[in-house]
Amino acid sequence: MKVSKMLNGLVAGAVLLGACAAPPAPAAVVAPTAVPAAVPEGKKMEIFSWWTNGGEADGLNAMFEIFTAKNPDTEIINATVAGGAGTNAKTVLKTRLQGGQPPDTWQVHAGKELTQYVDAGQMEPLTGFFKEQGFDKNMPQLLLDQITYNGEIYSVPVNIHRSNVLWYNIKVFGDNNITPPTTFEEFFAVADKLKAAGIIPLAVGGADKFEAPHLFESVLLGVYGQDDYVKLVGGDAALWADARLDTSINTLARMLSYSNDDRASIGWSSGADMVLEGKAAMTIMGDWAHGYMMSKGAAAGTDYGYAPAPGNGGVFMWLSDSFGLAKGAPHPEEAKAWLAVAGSRAGQDAFNPKKGSIPARTDADQSLYDVYLKYSIKSFGSDKLAPSIVHGAGAPEPFMALYGNALNVFSSDLDGEVLKSSLVEATAELGAKDVTAAAFAKEIVAGLIMVGPERDHGWNEAHRMATDYVTGKMPNVRWVMIDKVNGADRPDTTIEQLADDFAAKGAQIIFTNSAEFKDPTNNAAKAHPEITFIHISGDAVKDGTAAPNVGNFMGRMESMKHVSGCAAALQTSTGKISYLGPLIDAETRRLVNSAYLGAKYCWEKSGKKASDLKFDVTWIGFWFNIPGFTLDPTQVVNDFYNSGSDVVLSGIDTTEAVVVAGQRAEKGEKVYAIPYDYLAACAKLQKCASASPTSTGAHCISRL
Repeated sequence: MKVSKMLNGLVAGAVLLGACAAPPAPAAVVAPTAVPAAVPEGKKMEIFSWWTNGGEADGLNAMFEIFTAKNPDTEIINATVAGGAGTNAKTVLKTRLQGGQPPDTWQVHAGKELTQYVDAGQMEPLTGFFKEQGFDKNMPQLLLDQITYNGEIYSVPVNIHRSNVLWYNIKVFGDNNITPPTTFEEFFAVADKLKAAGIIPLAVGGADKFEAPHLFESVLLGVYGQDDYVKLVGGDAALWADARLDTSINTLARMLSYSNDDRASIGWSSGADMVLEGKAAMTIMGDWAHGYMMSKGAAAGTDYGYAPAPGNGGVFMWLSDSFGLAKGAPHPEEAKAWLAVAGSRAGQDAFNPKKGSIPARTDADQSLYDVYLKYSIKSFGSDKLAPSIVHGAGAPEPFMALYGNALNVFSSDLDGEVLKSSLVEATAELGAKDVTAAAFAKEIVAGLIMVGPERDHGWNEAHRMATDYVTGKMPNVRWVMIDKVNGADRPDTTIEQLADDFAAKGAQIIFTNSAEFKDPTNNAAKAHPEITFIHISGDAVKDGTAAPNVGNFMGRMESMKHVSGCAAALQTSTGKISYLGPLIDAETRRLVNSAYLGAKYCWEKSGKKASDLKFDVTWIGFWFNIPGFTLDPTQVVNDFYNSGSDVVLSGIDTTEAVVVAGQRAEKGEKVYAIPYDYLAACAKLQKCASASPTSTGAHCISRL
């Protein structure tokens, strides 16, 4: 159904993820390490990765400790191959797989890199196991999409990395009175100043064979912007032929001219060392560099700072490390035990703070993550998203190989024409169709029509907050909205008119949030069958009068009103509760009845007679105060308290009950108010009661 699909898309939120690089060790196989030494024969599990030292190894060992505690009789064979981004490890793994000697489980980037192993018949599906562990309930849908292929899940993500980070030496920046550059123009101005001071502006590696390709993807993002970058990675041939490709190549060449001359012989971690030691001011690297620098005893915010790469502000370039199960794995059950740890909250909270990455799980304990990782978690939730080319998220392995080789050659000879032709030729490996572009670049325009003021600390503000939440999870959603749509504030404005206006602005879904919008919403939907309408209230779908493109959405507020009534009954000392009602309709009658029944139930359960409970209701005539049309809710609440009520339940959208309770509580009265619709209504008290700034002592019940 169109309605449910669109709504599910908006409420699901967005979460895709990021993965890794490796240490400064030489590009060679590291001998497998067995842990522990003596265990019964047969109980083994071989894990293959490129995490060999620094924060990567520390994080991996932290997960090993959890695994061993749960599986003390299983020997861990830690097979690692040094080399950033797995450039060397993947070659070794390919040889083993082709020779029929797979490890039980191996590190693989979520996204395009993963699917190549599935197509080769080298991975077992994990769908049943994944759901048995409950991982599908604690990982974002868009990440699940990146590990799902032909309807089956094939790996367990352990983290999210951000690849487009500018790391800088705080002291060097301070001594030279400079701030992190946000544009390429600012970068070159800063670089000139640093070079004049005898400091290498940008540290770049090359020994791990991914550093220049890594740097270039952030340049592409900065030049093209998020929308076109995603299309570029998705195989848009026109964009690869765009003049911006020339601009990107020239920008990279100029940036490399400000880097260290020995970049071909050092790895990414040596570049990070140059920044820590003050030999270089900046490096552009993924946030595994954070884990590495922490392992060297340095601290973010003290020794080194961080910012988006130039031109990358507001965009989180993601990648994700995961582990799969080899087809024909020698020890499949032991491997699944490892995957259970890798996907667990405990495993990810042990691994990621050391690794320098954020968890793939949405329920992680954020208190365990430092200042940079909290920043990264926030950025991931609010920034636009773009998949990494180099780290397997956005492009298939054949393109990655050609792209990487071309950039590594360019890093040495700076021949832009050769690089351009090589990249254009490589785009044949991208194909004309790519789901990544559809997932991250397609804009959704959503409309919200609110009956009252958007900052009412009640019903409308709750909906306004929901738009911020959706945008944080789905950066490709753009909202158009209007508040105060009622006969008093906008007497000449109709839902039908607003729907026409929103349609002209490209709206694909429109939410209307008041009961009286039922018929106008239905009329607007009939006029715009191409738009999905969600009426937040009403029963048009249930009674069969809704247009095919109309849905109803409503919380089960009767349950909370029932609990609110109970709280009021348990709080009252006078035995008199009052209810501040809005207008009268079927919905508001249900709510007040629920509140009364809750109060009566808890009153009687506390050993009191029902006849001793007084519960009165006054309806003001609308959802909030309209002078000259409704009763004044402030006066009504004062009348309640003057008549002996000591608890007022609010059923209107605004906070008059809370404000009056606060004012009277400051005078020593033991009165209480229970607000409606908005969890932070009590916390907002001082702002709500701006005319009485001392009213923060109100007796306000907001959490039941």
